[in-house]
Amino acid sequence: NLWVNEDELGGSAGVDDDGNGYVDDINGYDFADGDADPKPRDPGAFVVHHGTHVAGISAAVGNNGQGVAGQAWDCRIMALKVGTEAGGLSFDAVLEAMQYAVDNGADIANLSLGWTSSQPHPTVLSIVQAGAAATGTPGNPDRDGLIWVVALGNGDRDELDRSRPVATETEANEIIGVASVDRDVTRASYSSWSSSLNVCDISAPGGDFDTVQYYSTFLVVEGNDEFSEPYGYMAGTSMASPHTAGICALIRSVDPSLSAAAVRDALLNNSNRPLLYGANPSHESTEALGKGLADAAAAVDAVGTLAPQIQIISPDSGARIKTSTPELVFAVQRRSAKAPAITRVTLRLDPASGDPVGDEDAIWLDSDGDGVDDRPESAEYPYRGQPLPANGRFRVQVDSSLGIGSGGSSLHVIEVTVTDAREPEDYPDTAPDGIFRATSLFRVTAVGIGSGRRMFSMPYELIDRSTQPWTLSSAIPATVFAQSFGGAGGGQIARWDPGAGDAADPGAYVRSDLDGVDDPYISVLQPGKAYWVELSAGTPRLVIQGRSISAPRYLIRDAAYNETGEAADYLAEGWHQIGSPYDFTVSLSAFLVETEEGELLPLAQAVQDGVVRGALYRYADGGYIASVIPEATLEPFEGYWFRTLERCKLYAVPAAAETSSGGIAARSVDDSLAWQFSVLASTAGTDSQVTMASSPRATDGYDNLFDLEQPPPLDADVKLSVGGVEGEGLIRDVRGMVEDEATWQVRASAKPRSEVVLSWQDLRGLPRSYTASLTDEATGEALSMRHEGFYRFTTGDEAETREFTVVVRRVDAATAFRVHVDEASTNARGAATVTFRLTDDAEVDCIVLNAAGRSVRTVAAGETLAAGVRSLTWDGRSDAGAALPAGQYRLEIRARNDRGEVARGTVSISR
Repeated sequence: NLWVNEDELGGSAGVDDDGNGYVDDINGYDFADGDADPKPRDPGAFVVHHGTHVAGISAAVGNNGQGVAGQAWDCRIMALKVGTEAGGLSFDAVLEAMQYAVDNGADIANLSLGWTSSQPHPTVLSIVQAGAAATGTPGNPDRDGLIWVVALGNGDRDELDRSRPVATETEANEIIGVASVDRDVTRASYSSWSSSLNVCDISAPGGDFDTVQYYSTFLVVEGNDEFSEPYGYMAGTSMASPHTAGICALIRSVDPSLSAAAVRDALLNNSNRPLLYGANPSHESTEALGKGLADAAAAVDAVGTLAPQIQIISPDSGARIKTSTPELVFAVQRRSAKAPAITRVTLRLDPASGDPVGDEDAIWLDSDGDGVDDRPESAEYPYRGQPLPANGRFRVQVDSSLGIGSGGSSLHVIEVTVTDAREPEDYPDTAPDGIFRATSLFRVTAVGIGSGRRMFSMPYELIDRSTQPWTLSSAIPATVFAQSFGGAGGGQIARWDPGAGDAADPGAYVRSDLDGVDDPYISVLQPGKAYWVELSAGTPRLVIQGRSISAPRYLIRDAAYNETGEAADYLAEGWHQIGSPYDFTVSLSAFLVETEEGELLPLAQAVQDGVVRGALYRYADGGYIASVIPEATLEPFEGYWFRTLERCKLYAVPAAAETSSGGIAARSVDDSLAWQFSVLASTAGTDSQVTMASSPRATDGYDNLFDLEQPPPLDADVKLSVGGVEGEGLIRDVRGMVEDEATWQVRASAKPRSEVVLSWQDLRGLPRSYTASLTDEATGEALSMRHEGFYRFTTGDEAETREFTVVVRRVDAATAFRVHVDEASTNARGAATVTFRLTDDAEVDCIVLNAAGRSVRTVAAGETLAAGVRSLTWDGRSDAGAALPAGQYRLEIRARNDRGEVARGTVSISR
């Protein structure tokens, strides 16, 4: 962003090509050393960084992924060096540099420097006045006055009188004097101030030596290690001054014709006085820190005549949405108070190419300039009689369903146009026809919903409570589902009613086909609720007609659409089917819970207080899958089980998970598990799974978030549960650290004449230092889960609940179940005796294998032997009684203890 003197750049070296009295001044000039290179050489003091640091604050290039960004990213820095190599200041050089800035077209001159004198210097004053009145130059023909910005000074840290350069001005206030504030807006400890008229005009950030300094560009000198870092920290009114100078550049960039006085007034009159003097009340009475804190946005807005701002908010550009009747949201605003008034706003959806925009397309139309839509009253003009909406935001509901087509997806265009009251010749090149435009593309996609059973939720508003009568046709199940499923006979719908049943068995299902619904809860699909649906057709797609919910929080109700009043807003104690009311993923951790006492709690806190559980359960592949906070999220169109322990209100919030307010939720439960493994029960039509786990953060009793309850099943062929709390089984039971042994009771309930297979995926989640066994309490059969991968049983003519015991035991080499083969010997007749030691009572098999590995004789089968040293003898014959030839054989001992653990030992013999 360096200024370039084009005449000198294209001229001859050693020649004053532009005749300004300075030879080869391409980027500026060194007035202290009298040459055309304004970069310091042979630096010897830290202060040499000063000018580079100041320049970066004003106008370092921004949005380039490097270092720092200046206040104005696209300015030109005329580098005028007035300091000596030792870090001193040449007064004559300052005067000469100031005059150079006036003569060569500078818009703004920043002086982060100062000196003391008994009176304002007359030469300085004459240059300041000349600059304020300076007109254009060949390189800057639009200039109307040079803006002087000067640091108030650090040295005395007290009130400043009229003895420094910042005060060398007239009552016309040609110089903008700048004081410095710290990051909390209090006056920086070093900064001077002034009660004298026009001396201190404004305050700006300058850093503080004791807290946070200002980070900007540093001088880099090749080969000098002390000057090798391109960025660094400084603090002072020297930093506050270029901060302000950069803002002045922004103001003039909006309207280059602004005079120096107009730029100054825009800066001062739009500064933030309440913020500055709220932090510095002792200085307010005399405005000793200026008019206020510099505010770039306010100052730029005050002078702007830019085109209206148009923002299409929803659907986002490129978005894929699931509703064919979306709400279109866009905002239109004037960029500043000086900008022309808006006269027309139009919205078109999928406009024909080349079709002109007219008043008939207007959402808002002001034909007489009074700032109000003045069309006749009509339902077609929802903003009739109103000014532009607050924040310029318009909301328009699409009434007719947008087409999707056979492909299940369609592209649509939103076009928003604005006209304003400027004269035709004043319109910018971007709007030569006087119309400012913005467009956005979005795609409407059908919802894929497979056949079979699932929990479903609707993340769109399908009825409008603001109108009477309510229009329910698009919200009834037969309308939503039968479009793809062949009519009302194509499916079933059900919901859980926590208020049904009795105290011993609370809750019950209410069911219906899609067309015969007489329960108000399931007769209208509403956001925040979830429903069981069972659909029988192939691979259907749903075209949803509804409006996205944009509320900052949404009340999840467990009452029918036509139930109103405070009582209907509460969730009763028990299980609830809920869904996301938003058409994007939301975090359960961000939800809020309101108690009956009116206390509003973050969900994690409500979990700790025992108001709700912190888990969600979704249905997939015939079974439930659980997740807990902070990971638990709700996806649109999915349904979930959620449990309340007290009567309360539940609010969905479209925000990221908060992990700091609830303690236990700040850490992932799954991350704290030392180990876990699952047992799966499967029938021909249903799967059900339970998990057993250990965690140093858990106890052997019930632990919230660790232990997960069993939601109400829906016609399951098999249901598996483990452990229990308050008479209800769990789907995950987490114990504390298992030092020796832990036992779980697992129950499998199945329908009559069902073949049930229990499996456990080879215990991959259980460390090798543990064994696990499963015992069927009905038959007494036990097996080692390390050695067997499944267990099968069949129910009789009635439903059956089978009890199983799962034991996890820590083992080591000294206590593990083993078969130790001590020796094997043969006698003269060819008989072989093997001696071995059992570490536990066991049923023992002894098999003889030939050299090819084929079994030739079973010496023992299921023989019960006590722990200790034992022996078995093979007579050298086959199972058929024939003598076997001499050669190499292998005897294998297989032992199984009462926990189902299996151990083996082998030995080779020659006979």
